[in-house]
Amino acid sequence: MLDIKAQTRAGDARVASALGQLNLKYEITDDGFFLVPFETFSGRSQVAIICSDTCEFSGQELRAISSIAFTFKEELSSDAANYLLACNYVAKVGAWTIAPAEGDRDNGLMVAFRANVDAELAGEPLLNLIMAVVWSADDLQTKMSDRENNAMGNTS
Repeated sequence: MLDIKAQTRAGDARVASALGQLNLKYEITDDGFFLVPFETFSGRSQVAIICSDTCEFSGQELRAISSIAFTFKEELSSDAANYLLACNYVAKVGAWTIAPAEGDRDNGLMVAFRANVDAELAGEPLLNLIMAVVWSADDLQTKMSDRENNAMGNTS
């Protein structure tokens, strides 16, 4: 059974502690999301988004870590959707997701790489998963050609 556990707006103290132990800088949104910025190999910035809210599945408490690859206003083309599904097939951790940007479909849609992880995860395993999510999002940004971006109605 899936049981959602909402945290306070201050963010889950376990996440703050784990990020502090890794000496990672972060900010917390009003909704309790931890935003962790990274510089990528390509010289761009990419942000890991760690959710304070957790859910329980089969006795394990999980939280989401994601990173947005791009946003778009129009519907995703079938070619682009098929590409993301093919990427999901070979992904070792996480999957590509499509969700309303800023929680509202009127703001467009976003494509993000997302991994659900143990809510207690800390140390090097947490860092490795954060980096896998961030690098996946950055890699898709790097691979996107202008033609593919236009086909998806990309706005960023």
